[in-house]
Amino acid sequence: MKKLLSQKATKKITKNQGLESKIIGLIEELNIPFCGTLIQNPSKKELVKSDKYFISPFTNISISGIGPVFYIDKKTSKIYTLLQRRFKDNYQWWFPGGYVELMPSGIKNLLLNNGKKINLPTFKQIKKATIEEYYKNIIKYNSWQKAKKEINNSEFLQQLFKKHKINWPKEIDYNWQDAWQREVFEETGVDIKKYKKAIILDFKNNSTLMIGAEKDRLTNIDGKFCALLGILDGMPEISPDNEVEEAKWVAIEDINYDKKFKKYLVHDFELNLYTQSLIEESLFELLNYKIQKFSKIKNSFNDQEISRFSSPQNLQSYILEKSTNFNLKQFSYVTNFLSWQFGELGIGNNLFGKFGNELYNNTIAICYFLIKNNLGTLKDFSNLDQFIKSKISNLNYINKIFW
Repeated sequence: MKKLLSQKATKKITKNQGLESKIIGLIEELNIPFCGTLIQNPSKKELVKSDKYFISPFTNISISGIGPVFYIDKKTSKIYTLLQRRFKDNYQWWFPGGYVELMPSGIKNLLLNNGKKINLPTFKQIKKATIEEYYKNIIKYNSWQKAKKEINNSEFLQQLFKKHKINWPKEIDYNWQDAWQREVFEETGVDIKKYKKAIILDFKNNSTLMIGAEKDRLTNIDGKFCALLGILDGMPEISPDNEVEEAKWVAIEDINYDKKFKKYLVHDFELNLYTQSLIEESLFELLNYKIQKFSKIKNSFNDQEISRFSSPQNLQSYILEKSTNFNLKQFSYVTNFLSWQFGELGIGNNLFGKFGNELYNNTIAICYFLIKNNLGTLKDFSNLDQFIKSKISNLNYINKIFW
């Protein structure tokens, strides 16, 4: 390979550069097309469809399913998340995830690497079993919300395909979330589907990090998810695949910001900042979910269940509204909760570390108290502060009610 490199390229590859940098430098020097590069027959003046090729499945855009997985330890009430270091970037911790295995278009069968040949359903068949069924169910239920929830459920999709006699290949993902769960299982051995009471949340796609997220392509669209497996007696077993150097469950209180190096560190390795931001976003969304679940009340006019509270900010506004005539500084747990800027948390002041874990538990305890009690007197605020203090180290009884 060295013979193929010019002196200029050789100088660029220093001892301090990693293997990936060397390979990329070599590829660029040799003008070898890679991911997303268009190649065509140079003898043809005009580019036609039959002469148009791309060097990888990703022409301009790649699609991934990503997101953190959590569980709550039954003995300590600590929150743990699943992190991994891959061989290709083993200096950083990431959450599990990967590319969506999409249904190829325009071909009748697919030849796999192992030599197996699988037949594929046509676009017309898939459309009839999915989007047309979706439209029918909107009218049937008189509700697009219910129909949309069904069509995004992989188990429901399996039923539709069976109804329409479509043999869906197991090598192709049913949907975005199914792809993420598959990647979590393949990379770490943790099967989210085994946890029947797990909370699984989908994030709004319009806030995904798209431009420049991947080194070898300009645009990557991430479908973002998170899962809270439940309150468990111990850590779920991990069995990393051959692409993962290390995978482990990490307590969020052990994720701390190092002011000297200006990095988040976990057991002497850096936590990737995209991973950091999505873990915190997931914890915040799980807080919202729990608050809404805890505070359900029945609307007597239509028998619908609605949430009294919806977010930590909502809890804060209620407490502030009720405390206008009182000085709350004497109540340290309450004021600590009010001082946090949820949704606008700065570096080193967030849902990570020891205080982050306490903040999460604080919020759940406050929500639970406010559902059972009103705030109207100074004594009520004192009771709230004492309640948090007594329950902050052990929230199992509250979590049991929730689950």
